[in-house]
Amino acid sequence: MGDKRRRKIMKAIEMYDVETCKQAIQGVVLSPWHMGYNPSGKKYDDIELILRDEKHIEQFLSYYDDAQTTEGEFKVIETYANGNEPF
Repeated sequence: MGDKRRRKIMKAIEMYDVETCKQAIQGVVLSPWHMGYNPSGKKYDDIELILRDEKHIEQFLSYYDDAQTTEGEFKVIETYANGNEPF
C-alpha cells in the first residue's frame, strides 16, 4: 500500500473510527452504480474514493445504513437478482 492510500485511511479513521470506515467500505458494495451498473460499466470502488472526505464517507455510510433495514436490503437484492440497471 502506498503512502497516499495509507494517509487517506488514517485520516478517515481519525475523523470517524475503524468500524465506521469499514461500514462505509461495505456500503459501496450495496450501490449498484458504484459496482458497475452505470452507463460506462465502470466500478467506482477505490478506497481513495470511499474515504476521500466526509461527504463520500457519509454517502457510503448511508448505503450501508439503508441496507440494514429489511426494505433497503430487499431493494439491493432485487436489483442484483433481476439484473436491473438503476439508471
